[in-house]
Amino acid sequence: MAAAPAAVQMLASSSSNSNSNMVLLALTVMIGLVSAHSFLATPNARDSNLCAALNSGSWCPPCGWDGRKESARPSAATYGRGDVVPLQWPRNNHPSGFISLALVPFDSAQTYDDFENNIIHYNCFEAGGCASYNPVGDSLGGDPNEYGDDEYMCTSTWTVPDWVADGQYTFQWKWFGGGAYQGDEFRGVSDWYSCHDFTVSGGNYADPEAKPACPVFLPGDASNDPSQGVCRYFKAPEPLACFPEGCSGQYDTGVPSALQQCWDQNGGTPDSFAQSLNASPAQFKAAAAKAAAPAAAKVAAPVVSKTTTASKTATAAKVTIATPRPSPDPVANTYQRSSKANGLLRGHRGHSHGSH
Repeated sequence: MAAAPAAVQMLASSSSNSNSNMVLLALTVMIGLVSAHSFLATPNARDSNLCAALNSGSWCPPCGWDGRKESARPSAATYGRGDVVPLQWPRNNHPSGFISLALVPFDSAQTYDDFENNIIHYNCFEAGGCASYNPVGDSLGGDPNEYGDDEYMCTSTWTVPDWVADGQYTFQWKWFGGGAYQGDEFRGVSDWYSCHDFTVSGGNYADPEAKPACPVFLPGDASNDPSQGVCRYFKAPEPLACFPEGCSGQYDTGVPSALQQCWDQNGGTPDSFAQSLNASPAQFKAAAAKAAAPAAAKVAAPVVSKTTTASKTATAAKVTIATPRPSPDPVANTYQRSSKANGLLRGHRGHSHGSH
């Protein structure tokens, strides 16, 4: 069994101080097994089973129950600096929250804290056009009726940074600040996560000095236009805030706490650190098509010369405000359901679609 992060161990200790809290813990975990889940569907995860910070009393390892390095294949996916990587994850009738991407070298320790200290990207959970459509007008409702479990996809993109050197890497996808709902607007879910292993080779000029002071943030979700610069979340805008699974709270809007702290420490604002806002479905499909192209058919990216400090500053100051997203694109939101059976300890996909 994986050791829990230090912050969670403290929470677990305080929860065990009374028998009533232990009963609450057991009950809420059981609730979570039925109603809470999402995972990284695209690109392929090291372990495609569902995996949460708190699941059946066991601490899921940071890359999944079967997410050992021995089973990883970083050579299976190769990107160049500047490549746009499509991201997909199922909404599965859950509203709100943030997605974080943490990037570490493949040969790193890959512990909870290792990932938490190396977050480079945030976006909203309900990104790329996914939203409640059941019933219409209820922003906390379920997915459209025509979609089954793991089929109605939220989408975004991640651009391989120019400051990343050639080598093998792992990024951890994490969903936190999510709502359980299922008819109860005061209940949330714990953090769910997956890992993707890959190789970086070539592309744009490698420039370590290009790393920004703070993670990239792509705002905008089902409840907030990207121009508002926020996401909707449940209880608190930070990981491990919902403890135990099925916690009580309410919805709010904002940015991740760690990101706001970084902006404050670096004298910046959301606009000064934003690179681009949420990708449209058309941009996602273009990125997906490029990623799916045979390696032999890909043309090597041209080498770009280093920019001067002045030009970097001018570029960083520009912010592209995206137009409001259209309705979900059925092509971008279709995902072949996995037939792989998942045991209860791996997070049972217990929704029956339509019981919202």
